[in-house]
Amino acid sequence: FADLALQRYGEVREVAFIYYDLSRGGTIEKETGADLGFILHIDLPDWPRIIRYAAFQAKKVDGTSQLQKKQFQTLHSEFGNAAAYLFYDMGMQTLSPPMVLPAATLEDICKKDTGTQSFSVPLDKVDDGLPLSLWLFSHLAAEKVGIVAPTFDSAFQTFTRHLDRPFFYRNGRLAILSVGLPLQVTRNP
Repeated sequence: FADLALQRYGEVREVAFIYYDLSRGGTIEKETGADLGFILHIDLPDWPRIIRYAAFQAKKVDGTSQLQKKQFQTLHSEFGNAAAYLFYDMGMQTLSPPMVLPAATLEDICKKDTGTQSFSVPLDKVDDGLPLSLWLFSHLAAEKVGIVAPTFDSAFQTFTRHLDRPFFYRNGRLAILSVGLPLQVTRNP
C-alpha cells in the first residue's frame, strides 16, 4: 500500500490494523450489548475523510443461533444502525465466512418469540447478511451504516469509556483499521 500511495499521491501512506483488548475478563458487555467494536478511519487525499464505528455481538451458528433478547435490546438501543451481529458458521457442511447481519433486521424475530428470554435465528437468515470483509467497505466505508465520529479519539472513547471501571466489569475487544494515516494507541496500564 505504501508503494501504491507513493505512486498515486506522491507521498507514503499507510494501512494500520490495531487490535485493542478492552476486557481483562468481565461483563461490560451487559451495558453495551457488544463484545466487539470496530473503528474505520480513512484519511486519503482523494477520498472524503471517514471516522465511523460499529458494534458487534459475535455469535456461533450451526443451523441456528440463540440470541438473548435483553442483550439484543441493549445493543440495538446503545448503537442504533451501528449495531450488528457477527455470526461464525460452525457447520462442517457450510463453513461460511463470518457474516454481518444488522441488529435491526432481527427486530421482528425478537418480538415474535413472546414469553421467552431468547430467540432463534436460522442459518438462512444469517445468509441474508454480508461477509465481514465486504460489509466493512460496502456499508461502513460507504457510510450506509455506523456512527460518525468527529475525531478518532471520540470514536475510541466510545469503546474505552468504561476502562475506569473496576477490573471485573470490563469485557470486549476493539479492532481499528486506519487507511492512509498511521495511528498509535497506547494501552491503559
